[in-house]
Amino acid sequence: MKKTFAFLSLSIAAFACLSFLNKAATANMADYKDNYVADAPVPGEVDSGSYFVNSWFDSVGAKRISDRAVIATDISDWGRRGKFAKRYDIRDFSITLDLEKTMMNSITLLTFATADGTYVSESGKVLSFDFVRSTTKTDSFFVVASTKLGSTDEHAISVDNFKNGTAYWEEDSHFTGVAVTAADQRITLSVKRDSDTLSTITVNGEAFSVNTSDLYKNVTGDNYDLYLTMGSMNGGGAYATFIVESIGDADDEVYYGSTGDYSITKAGLQEIMSLTIDSAEDAVEAKEKLDAIPYKNLYSFDKNYLSDLYTSASNKINQAIEQYGSDVLVPIYETAVNKLVEACKTLNTVSNIDAALSAKEECEDLYSQIDSESVSPSLVTRLEAAKSSFDTEIVKLIPAIKSVYETNLVAYEEAVNALTNAESIKEAMQLKSNVPSKYNSYLENSEAEAYATRISAATNKLNSATRLNNDKYDQGANAYTKVLNNGSIDLYTYGASMGASNAEGSGLFLKEKLDVLNFDVMINFTDMIPESTGAWVSFGLLEKPEMWIFADNESVQDNKGIFFLVSKINATKLNVQAHLMTMNCTRFYDAPLAQNIQIPMSEKIHVQFSTQIKSVAGTQLEYFNMSFNGVSFDQEAITSRKIKTALTDLKGHFFVCSNGYDYANGACVNIETINGHVPSKNESFAKAEDLTPTTTDESKSFTQYTDKTVSFIFDNKGQDLTSVMVNDAELKASDYSFADSKLTLTNAYLRTLTVGAYKVKATTAHGSVTWDLFVQEGVAPSDGSNSGNEGGNK
Repeated sequence: MKKTFAFLSLSIAAFACLSFLNKAATANMADYKDNYVADAPVPGEVDSGSYFVNSWFDSVGAKRISDRAVIATDISDWGRRGKFAKRYDIRDFSITLDLEKTMMNSITLLTFATADGTYVSESGKVLSFDFVRSTTKTDSFFVVASTKLGSTDEHAISVDNFKNGTAYWEEDSHFTGVAVTAADQRITLSVKRDSDTLSTITVNGEAFSVNTSDLYKNVTGDNYDLYLTMGSMNGGGAYATFIVESIGDADDEVYYGSTGDYSITKAGLQEIMSLTIDSAEDAVEAKEKLDAIPYKNLYSFDKNYLSDLYTSASNKINQAIEQYGSDVLVPIYETAVNKLVEACKTLNTVSNIDAALSAKEECEDLYSQIDSESVSPSLVTRLEAAKSSFDTEIVKLIPAIKSVYETNLVAYEEAVNALTNAESIKEAMQLKSNVPSKYNSYLENSEAEAYATRISAATNKLNSATRLNNDKYDQGANAYTKVLNNGSIDLYTYGASMGASNAEGSGLFLKEKLDVLNFDVMINFTDMIPESTGAWVSFGLLEKPEMWIFADNESVQDNKGIFFLVSKINATKLNVQAHLMTMNCTRFYDAPLAQNIQIPMSEKIHVQFSTQIKSVAGTQLEYFNMSFNGVSFDQEAITSRKIKTALTDLKGHFFVCSNGYDYANGACVNIETINGHVPSKNESFAKAEDLTPTTTDESKSFTQYTDKTVSFIFDNKGQDLTSVMVNDAELKASDYSFADSKLTLTNAYLRTLTVGAYKVKATTAHGSVTWDLFVQEGVAPSDGSNSGNEGGNK
């Protein structure tokens, strides 16, 4: 995800309530700029061996200083964050920070999230840790562990039971958590999921038991392998230096442990550098040691960190090979040929052939370095035998390549000829990805061209067969459709959504605008939605029938609307996050509503938008309602007039699209009806407006001799009243009034009624509403007049 300064207004507003941050905002930043380790890296410069790198801006400088440690310089500012170059399992995680050189009155903030670059306030954040430094004491810190989202306390309030002392920070009570005294200004924090009920957060050896359900409440499904960002807050533009002395999860503890790939690689390279190579045999042994080292298994940043050592070890061996001549290479060549022989035993899949081709290239490279004229007589026979074996094996490769190529291409062609639904489209895409066109260089030109022609023909047929050919829709290139027998549309979608053009993207858009206040769709998110970090399916109503909202600039205002992000939790559930993009949103990430709901996988979902009249503090207002099979997004009250800030004419274009899925592993969605209409028919999808009058009242009472009136809530849907009746007797116009969705019976009329129960009925041309009216006996005034002062309207 990209970030721009568009997010600053939201962030500043969210945190402005914290007096601690306000104090820091007035600090003289010139006092801080040189307060970092003398040889600390410059912001924007990150060495290739660092596992801490720039994220949204070039505001981080980082340098690897040991096997586990990185020193970093960070520009403290809103949104200035670095990120870690790998993901970490939050069920068993630890980090040690040296915060000696961070400025006073600052925060070092860690944020775990499901997507790369997620901000602390965004949907997708799972857990964040604040390391809040005292404004006056060098050894005093406060640690916060927060799972909150969408509030001003989204990173200041800790989960329950993560507290000591007063539970809030003595310098700012907005922060709740754990006070820490660290004389060496180092903090070691670990998180451990102990069981389904309890987890432990440990800070500098002090353990805090918290509820697992609280700590991991933002985790979707089994997605505990999370992205991590880190940065400083307070003092915009200030330089802060910190050292990550170590970081890792359970897998890293193995990886960096004495028997892990990193340690084995480093120790092996150091051993090679310590070897004395005095013979061809020594050189062979050293080369075998180098080949056995798992350098290729390392994280890329670890490869870079050890690259000088690896290069030195390789150069040392190459120099020995050059010194002792081809006699060194013959045994190595034999080993490579034996590897080729083993690989060629099975050549019926692409992966088998790839292994054999890799072995072939290694053999050819080694043989090219051997000077057969200088090989010792005792090795000549071995070299010739190995070369003969090589020649025997490689003749098997071309026929195998052609056979696998043909088999996979035929499977793709057959799948294209059998397209019936989204699942079959997905199968065809997967079979297309298996066609090994990368082998064309091994074929004759005519053979390669023939295969390319067949691939193109099958792909063109697939594209043609999955277009709606219906001028009611715009369909992106990465949106594939099939109309089923019942007229519903199966959609297979993959690739980019945000930022992609309409023609290139993954979306299906209805050109006709539909009423957002009276809308429904019957949709099925099948079990063919993959579980993929940061990927989702989206649908809703947008201002324009085009591709989504650009997240990284102000053009979020160009295409507002209401929409949902649907992502897979596990094999049986999907998570639904509602978004309302209004004129007040300055970026895509401002739009999420607070409530998420979960829906079952592979069940038909009826999504409805409607309105409801509610009485709040005596005022009748029309509210917007969204529901999934009757389950409402009701944690936030949204008035109908607020919807106009998203869709100015209260109309939008229905769409379905996806983001983040690979073309061979896209999402399958079925659209059964849109506003009750079969979606594949070339007809209007407008929903007939329901003008039936409604009410939220059931009964009212009136006490005789009072001066009260009786009012009933009556939503006439803009239609004229045709009659008002009480017990089948029609009232005169002077007996009632109607205004502001209220039907009011006059006091003069009510005084004519005797004690008893009545039926009040109001009617328009589109229906009627009936209420109960109870007239209760009152106390007649002593002077015989027909008035009084006792309450009556309830």
